[in-house]
Amino acid sequence: MLFDELVGFPIYWEPLADSIPVRADGITVIPYNTTHLESLRKAFQKRHRATCFDAYCFLMESQDVRIAYSGDIGQANDLDPLLTGELDLLLCEIAHIPLQELLEKLRGQKIRKIVFTHLERGLWADRERVRREAKRVLGPIPFAIAQDGDEFPF
Repeated sequence: MLFDELVGFPIYWEPLADSIPVRADGITVIPYNTTHLESLRKAFQKRHRATCFDAYCFLMESQDVRIAYSGDIGQANDLDPLLTGELDLLLCEIAHIPLQELLEKLRGQKIRKIVFTHLERGLWADRERVRREAKRVLGPIPFAIAQDGDEFPF
């Protein structure tokens, strides 16, 4: 739980809705539904109607920069709304879909840099294989695998 006195500033909670932009201080953030929680929704929503099973990816745009964040995705096509134009940076998880499926989706896209994050344990343990496979499939698209404390200028 986050409380004003805990973080030192007021928090204003706003509900998100698929494809409805949120604008503040020259930045537009557009949430897009992902399929990450679909299996849980199908299994539990009838019994837990008050529970939200929404998961989102996000496109963030300013006058000069386009950044996309995958959030948790359930399939590679969840990225489609983020890939409609050139991206300066894509922050993308690799925990919930197969590596090859994700890389094939990103191949040839207009992305200036990809930062992979939230790797599932097997991929994290074999990051060198992830690097080799990403280089083979992505070709000229620069990428990195994030670790705690990393900063990625773009």
